Amino acid sequence: MPASANGSKHPDPRGRRLQHDDITPRLQGKYTELYWPDDALWYLVYIDRIDVRAKTANIIYYPSEELEELDLDEIAKDGHMVLLPQGGLQ
Repeated sequence: MPASANGSKHPDPRGRRLQHDDITPRLQGKYTELYWPDDALWYLVYIDRIDVRAKTANIIYYPSEELEELDLDEIAKDGHMVLLPQGGLQ
């Protein structure tokens, strides 16, 4: 399984970094990993809603169900999101 609720030191090696071209409606409903530089850990998140025009997404941390809105343009620029194969939960 990818990053846990407690975070992981490294992203899932099967994933790839989010690129600006990935910010499309197809991201909605996907599991990804999000990097938090403050604690240097990767967390599993679910993209609940995406606004392509604003390049933002509402995410839900798994399994804690905490909600947050992200600026995907900034996340892609910083390389802080990894897209997981097949939604992330295998």
